[in-house]
Amino acid sequence: MAETRRRNEAKYMVGVTAIHLKEHIEKNLAKALESPFKISTSTIRRYMIPPHIGRVASKYYKPVIEGKVEKGENTLTLTHPDSHYCRAQVNYVIEYLTHFHDISAIFSVDDKAKIPIGVPAVSKLVKSKKYFIKGKGPVTPDHDFPLSNELKITPSGYLELIPNNKIEQDNYGRTKYQKPISGNLHVFNRAQMFDKPCITNHIDDLIKVISTNKKFQDGELKMLGIIVDGGPNISPNFLPNLVYYGRLWKMLGLCQLFIVSHAPYHSRYFFVF
Repeated sequence: MAETRRRNEAKYMVGVTAIHLKEHIEKNLAKALESPFKISTSTIRRYMIPPHIGRVASKYYKPVIEGKVEKGENTLTLTHPDSHYCRAQVNYVIEYLTHFHDISAIFSVDDKAKIPIGVPAVSKLVKSKKYFIKGKGPVTPDHDFPLSNELKITPSGYLELIPNNKIEQDNYGRTKYQKPISGNLHVFNRAQMFDKPCITNHIDDLIKVISTNKKFQDGELKMLGIIVDGGPNISPNFLPNLVYYGRLWKMLGLCQLFIVSHAPYHSRYFFVF
């Protein structure tokens, strides 16, 4: 599978426009027919997969070529030996806190893609005009790693997950709770040059966010789960961060505090995405 993708990505991942297809078809058919051949770009588009199946205009398309204008995705991840263990650990914590949903709360915390000042943010809703083979659309990394220290805005997202205590079965017939429902989302924007994200900022943000939780206001919050990434500014794998998490546990008067994270380069599994 990986070898097939490596062989094909140079050919397909860049995509082609309808004009490029028009030039290629006219050139090759003119040689084959030994006479001039012309075709319009609208005809070429009609030989592709219709962009919107539900629209009336889709009946004019004849999908001879399995290609379409694909939307961009940022779901490209690298393999990691601990990915299964980390995902299972996150699921176990969510299951446990869902069982005690009356006295617990779950938050997903992550710093999102840095936004350069003066450069528009990239949106997955913005499509290019190039055609791709179906399923071979552009895929970019799920994290940005800036190469310079220019001024950027770093959004820190804090998503409250509402436990869903409805029971369902997985693919192996085992009963489990359904996935939590997305609740309130809190975003704190910081200028990287002056206020970089660090554990102290994240703890201050969490205190502000949790103080708006009804269970905390009623004195019923006793268990808290926080899903974080593997970065040094928030990961529990770094000793200074554990000190601040201990202060958070004491300040909120919790009985149990769970800090879990997915494997490195697996941000696509975060609820804040």
